[in-house]
Amino acid sequence: GFDMLLASAPAMPEHGSVNGVAQAVLQELRSGDYPGAVADLANHWVPQVSSMAVGRSVDGVTSTAADVLRDHLAHRQRFTGARLLWSGHWTTFDGPDWWVTVVGPPRESAAEANHWCEVNGFAVDECFAKFVSSAAGISGTTVYRE
Repeated sequence: GFDMLLASAPAMPEHGSVNGVAQAVLQELRSGDYPGAVADLANHWVPQVSSMAVGRSVDGVTSTAADVLRDHLAHRQRFTGARLLWSGHWTTFDGPDWWVTVVGPPRESAAEANHWCEVNGFAVDECFAKFVSSAAGISGTTVYRE
């Protein structure tokens, strides 16, 4: 025979809520992606396919950590080079609390990054060239598609 285990009470989740768990996963992904991003993507152009901030409203919809994670994982599933950046780590983003999805490998120019967006069927406002750096300023580091 085998012993039966009975829970004496419901388990308390370590992170408290779905959004708490999502926030923890975002931080793990960011931390895991950061060393590679510094090594491979820094001071290069990449296609930026998403940027979201928890608690920020766009068109009347406020993003939760779960929304941000769902969005990032969809890109990560589709593109093996997808990486999660946190804007606070880099000097080329104008806000410190954005979760940004970019797709490597790095490109030599903004035109190449934008061409990738086009080839992969992104709408003009959904994907554009971003220069990722922790040394450069913000100016000239974003090139939108026409």
